Amino acid sequence: MLRKNEMVISNIQICKDWLSLTASDWQSVNRAVEDKNVASAMFHLQFYVEKLLKSLISIFGKEALTNHFPSKQLNQIIEDETIKIDQENISVIQRIIILSRSLEDERTRPRYGVRHSDRIVSPEEIYSMETIQLFYDDAKTITQLLIGFYRSLSFSDLLETELKKLEDYL
Repeated sequence: MLRKNEMVISNIQICKDWLSLTASDWQSVNRAVEDKNVASAMFHLQFYVEKLLKSLISIFGKEALTNHFPSKQLNQIIEDETIKIDQENISVIQRIIILSRSLEDERTRPRYGVRHSDRIVSPEEIYSMETIQLFYDDAKTITQLLIGFYRSLSFSDLLETELKKLEDYL
């Protein structure tokens, strides 16, 4: 039971905090792209999208799991019949999930490469700047979809500062 002076952190505040955490990853992505550092770009794209999804998970009153696959948890949320989400927003979230999974499916490749029987293939051999551009575009599309979703909410004005920062990424 909460005491009189204990503060409860709202879902909105947690969402805002996750969105604020995306800034450093987005900056790192852009620096890595500029430097043609494909491994770093991919790594930070993954983290950027994870944090976006964790912001979405928190807005539904759920604690984001400490794993690198938030799309799975988000999918459980939209399948939960006790959580009321209109069909249009479910469609937006499903699109976000699909695009996010492609980044999640890269797993540890951006950090460790791929182990084969005779050698390790480095991230620099796996990714090209063209491939990074595709993932970069996916991250921007996820950002746009997320902004649209948040703007459709009745309390979107409480997220306006964070949404404007996200728009700057586009």
